[in-house]
Amino acid sequence: MSASLELLGLPVFVSVALSAALALSVALFSGYAAKQHFGLLIGLFNLLFLILACFARPALSPAECAGLCMGRRFHWYAAALVGNAVAPWMIFYQNGAYSEESQRVEKIREGRRDTLIGCVCQTLIAAAMILIGSSVGTLLPDAENAGAPEIAAALISHFGPPAGTLFALGLFDAGLLAAVTVSLSSSWSIAESFGWSKSMNDDFREAPGFYGIYGFSVLLAATAALFPFLQRNAVSVFVQAAGGVLMTPILIFLTVLTSSRDVMGEDVNTRGQEIRAWFCVGILTLASAATIFLSVH
Repeated sequence: MSASLELLGLPVFVSVALSAALALSVALFSGYAAKQHFGLLIGLFNLLFLILACFARPALSPAECAGLCMGRRFHWYAAALVGNAVAPWMIFYQNGAYSEESQRVEKIREGRRDTLIGCVCQTLIAAAMILIGSSVGTLLPDAENAGAPEIAAALISHFGPPAGTLFALGLFDAGLLAAVTVSLSSSWSIAESFGWSKSMNDDFREAPGFYGIYGFSVLLAATAALFPFLQRNAVSVFVQAAGGVLMTPILIFLTVLTSSRDVMGEDVNTRGQEIRAWFCVGILTLASAATIFLSVH
């Protein structure tokens, strides 16, 4: 978020302060439904990346892309891609959002539908961003360490000023959505662990621990963004790669729970769903093991 505001000429401190203030303001919305609608509205703006991708043309061939990645710790980028697509925090976020519903059993099938829609949209947006990045890859002298200003400048020189504006808006929107959802997932998980009130229908006086964790998460991220020597790209890759590794034990427990008739009742996984779930667990386990092995050798 702050990187996109820097593209508009704002100083770093002002950009971070405005970004944090906007993320914190979500807690002021009255009730879960209002926060949910705000999140959906934010998500719609990710379509800006699809619009920009329609004008992008890859500047590198698949072989050149593979060669570029292989020389730059390919296993980290592969693990980061997995961690971005199958994020641990999303499990906890959806669980928290599910707990806000009054008719929980009836909402299970709707939750599966929402998850499917989210998976499709996330994949399309990710593919669009990869396409956008590959279209200006040859224009960046150091693509691996290029920040938002360098990427925007390359887009402007290649496609014109509107492309840089769309990229900045999409980047800000994606950052806001991530700041809200990741922080909320932490709030739900920790508050539930300690037995605190964790409903977004409560105000701060009724759920101080829940909102306190949310505020702390946002402010901690804002503080980290102000570190002058912070390598944002390296941190982003590491966090996503770590997420891919940490997702494996979470999915194991999730698959065991959703395959238990004692827990799920009539909504227990079918045999086909259980097989597909364990297949995904197996793939992620191999990917995680390979990442750890290659990182220590």
